[in-house]
Amino acid sequence: MSGGQISQQKKILEVTGLTNKKIKFLLHKFLYTRHLPGYGVLDTAGNFEIVRLKPEEKRKEQPETLSPTMLPESIGLGGIPRWGKPSDMIEL
Repeated sequence: MSGGQISQQKKILEVTGLTNKKIKFLLHKFLYTRHLPGYGVLDTAGNFEIVRLKPEEKRKEQPETLSPTMLPESIGLGGIPRWGKPSDMIEL
């Protein structure tokens, strides 16, 4: 805690009575104690913002697999080719 005055409006905190250096130090301390090493403090003209340092990794799209209905008729079960429809086969 510090001796400054703090007021909150939604996601914005207004701090008075502290230097910018002290505010930045407290924000870094907050990130450290919350175990957030991927975040940092961005200072632009007295406005501080907590930003993510490392961009999120993009998930690789998995190649679309063929469903059984998309397979050609010549490919049968177990790798045995099937050239005709089951109704055309003659049982012995």
